[in-house]
Amino acid sequence: MVDKTIGGNRNKTDTVYMSDAISLNASVPVTIAAIRLDRMVFMVNNPSNKVVLVKYQAATVVNDKVTVIMYPKSYYEMSSNIYTGEVSAITANGTADVFVTDY
Repeated sequence: MVDKTIGGNRNKTDTVYMSDAISLNASVPVTIAAIRLDRMVFMVNNPSNKVVLVKYQAATVVNDKVTVIMYPKSYYEMSSNIYTGEVSAITANGTADVFVTDY
């Protein structure tokens, strides 16, 4: 096993999580990534024509705090100052599918 360090984050596993399509809507936040203490990189791809709102908090937390606004056909990568808690998302309106890569 190789010890990989990026910034202050250390990952001692070669496991990469790549999601199937995660369906979002404007009514209920959805968890797009679980808590992962060894997270080094987190990426979200929004190939849809909808705005997706990403929150660095659990889907069960109901508030208007948004961490990242993803515009249609956009990509977001968190690769420094990595947040290791649950990540959730919701659309601004309508439905959209996003794809997540997490390692």
